Amino acid sequence: MSRASNRDGGAGGVSPTTPAHGAAPAPERARSKAAFALKVAVSVALLGFLFTRVPVADVLGLMARAHPGLVLLAIALFAASIAGSALQWGLFLRAQAVVLPFRTLFGFYLVGLFFNNFLPATLGGDVVKVIDVHRTGSTRGAAVVATLMDRAMGLLVLVAAALAALWLGGDALPFPELRAPLVAASLAMAAAFAAILSRRVLALCVSVAARLPGRRVRDLGLRLLDYVGRFQRDRRVFLVALALSVGIQTIRIGVHYLTAVALGVTVSPLLFLLVVPVIAVAVTLPISVGGFGVREGVGVLLFSRLGVGAAQTLAFELLAHLVTVLVSATGGVLFTLRRRRG
Repeated sequence: MSRASNRDGGAGGVSPTTPAHGAAPAPERARSKAAFALKVAVSVALLGFLFTRVPVADVLGLMARAHPGLVLLAIALFAASIAGSALQWGLFLRAQAVVLPFRTLFGFYLVGLFFNNFLPATLGGDVVKVIDVHRTGSTRGAAVVATLMDRAMGLLVLVAAALAALWLGGDALPFPELRAPLVAASLAMAAAFAAILSRRVLALCVSVAARLPGRRVRDLGLRLLDYVGRFQRDRRVFLVALALSVGIQTIRIGVHYLTAVALGVTVSPLLFLLVVPVIAVAVTLPISVGGFGVREGVGVLLFSRLGVGAAQTLAFELLAHLVTVLVSATGGVLFTLRRRRG
């Protein structure tokens, strides 16, 4: 049995027994279906364009020759990174006074990963995780803030990793157009985390929120700042989460590198330290289904500039995604068993 120490009604005013969602109105369902169809079309169009340049048979042939031992190692490492992610997410939830056993967190994270791979964008799994935490009796606002913080920490580390790769690689990684955006993103995210930990900044924000027009907007702003303020009770949470995130993202970048090595592609690990974070940020955009097409397109665009063939890039990026799908399938099994238990 999981337990949550935060059981007030909280943000959203939804009690633990209230359904997380109801039937959507017909126009909303129609818009949702149209948006999903558009994203399917984008994924199909991008993959179709890539496969007009590279024969499908060549890509499948490369994947079929992958070293099975290295693929199994990649699967094991990715599963380990999910366990680390569950721990990191649990730290942020604990800072919000939401205490859940690791087994429960790990299960929720696997289910979220499953939905990440089968919903139109990779943010869909975050919504599912919030709903799962809320159903344990925690406030929805606490779950949302902790989940967003978990996501932001991962993005901060990925952006910093790409920036470090550009600095370490020098002329070997000729991507000057990426330097300014990466520096700006790193500084902006670091400043945001610093502001979250600053009592002076929080007090200023509370003062501003208290003067917002409209009671509902004002109350929402103050509740949000209350959740943010909870992170200031123990700032060590951020240091531990940062250390965990560095390990997690290093493993996930390593999974891409391992799949390339499994196909006999030998390139500098620094290249993956740069390209994989860029791909990870690109697939969060809600323009495709599960990142299909975007992931492969960005990979081919960047890897090709350093002499890696399009067929090889498509093969190891599809193989890396297959690794994540295989691990996330366990989340689908958990979700199905949970529904059968009611």
